Amino acid sequence: MAGRLGLQVLIGGALAALAAGCGEPTVPLDTSFLTLEAQGAGQVDTIDADLPVRIGVRVLDAKGRPAEGLRVTLTAMRSSGHEFGGDPVLLVRNVSQPGGFATDVLRLTNPLGLAVVEARFARIVGEAVLEARVLDYNAVDTLRFTVLPGNPVRIEGFPQDTTVTLNVPFTFSPVARDRLRNDAGVPVTAGSGDPSAVAVSPRSATGLRIGEAHMFFHVGQVSEIARVHVVPDATLLVSVQSGANVEMATMKLHGSARTTLRQWVQPTTPRWLPSPVWSPDATQVAYVSLDTLVVSDLQGARSNVTVALSYGRPISWTRDGQWIYFSRGGVWRIAPDASARQLLVPEDRARVSPDGRYLALRSLNGSLAVRDLTSGVQVPLPSTDPSEWLPVWAPDSSELVYNDRGVLRFCHPDGTLIETVGIGSSAAAPLTWSPDGHWIVLAYRESWLLLERSSGAFFPILREIFATGLHLAEPDWRP
Repeated sequence: MAGRLGLQVLIGGALAALAAGCGEPTVPLDTSFLTLEAQGAGQVDTIDADLPVRIGVRVLDAKGRPAEGLRVTLTAMRSSGHEFGGDPVLLVRNVSQPGGFATDVLRLTNPLGLAVVEARFARIVGEAVLEARVLDYNAVDTLRFTVLPGNPVRIEGFPQDTTVTLNVPFTFSPVARDRLRNDAGVPVTAGSGDPSAVAVSPRSATGLRIGEAHMFFHVGQVSEIARVHVVPDATLLVSVQSGANVEMATMKLHGSARTTLRQWVQPTTPRWLPSPVWSPDATQVAYVSLDTLVVSDLQGARSNVTVALSYGRPISWTRDGQWIYFSRGGVWRIAPDASARQLLVPEDRARVSPDGRYLALRSLNGSLAVRDLTSGVQVPLPSTDPSEWLPVWAPDSSELVYNDRGVLRFCHPDGTLIETVGIGSSAAAPLTWSPDGHWIVLAYRESWLLLERSSGAFFPILREIFATGLHLAEPDWRP
């Protein structure tokens, strides 16, 4: 193509010189009508490719003769389909611009009527469009090209480390991308590292066994591995804070099915959280509203239990559903229908066991103890450092757990140590047990962990929720 074009230029130049030597007058162009012939259109190549053939137009006058000396603008349309806005898909040679390429250039047609330019594709996949316009005349042509993605270098669109619910499918959309993150347009193969732990299809996976599992994604020479934490199908009742907004909500352990039960908007930084707890039959919740204890059903209908309490102290519901415990200058208990109320002890830094027999206490100096409310006997809990949090009782009241300088201590109510589990952070706080006693939710740095009681294994939960900037607190596991 280039040799043929050069020959045309040579012949045309020779003829022009011959005509000039013979003294023949130059025939004026007939510009009453111009014809534009696309040059180099339809080329296909990948991102960042230099096009092998120059692009532009050949301009002919009304008599089909090459029109020399006309001004032609060659403008690359942007990704949004017009000259302005969007990102460039095509670049043309323009030595007056930094880097030598730009989205437009002005050319004068040569003796063959050609206005052409070197070009290269930019970094966006799809259709590239060049508009050729003869200035001063109503003559426009459009050239189209195809930009292909580069080779895949990464795979995106799947969670690299996520928590999922046992036997509940979750979906993903793996995409192979080139080095500029364009969709490479090739299928991604998905598979399971252990088919007995997680079953994987091209667009979804299902955890089959509680614990950690792995998925892999593959295309060409690129492979990625994803870690999946399979957790029980459970619902938490939580406090949610975002700026001045506070809400009481329910959600699954992996963050889905979030339902707001009640919401508050405060003009200043919140000074309180609702601290909600389930009733034993999960038909009601008890929570804090400002400095008042409130009981309501899940539709928001409230009972007549509205008593003042001390903010920042735990509230709890006994397993038999007969009493709700709260603090106000001591630990009190009140019947859910407000028919009875009783002061148990004058200390208010305390948490009552689910069977109502024991009281886990934290003194002003941070020491921990357990008091038998029947006998009045109080025993210290073993610790090496003052505690910032109260211990959390197991659902059957047979043990309780607390953090002691980065070690979780599990003790019987009589103070005897059952075992310890290292967690590596003194800031990790046990929050709630599962009703069967097999799992414990812990606050850990900026997120939560799920501890399997039998194995001591930890699994991250609610990462996607914490990543949004929401603050979750005081969960209670649905019975």
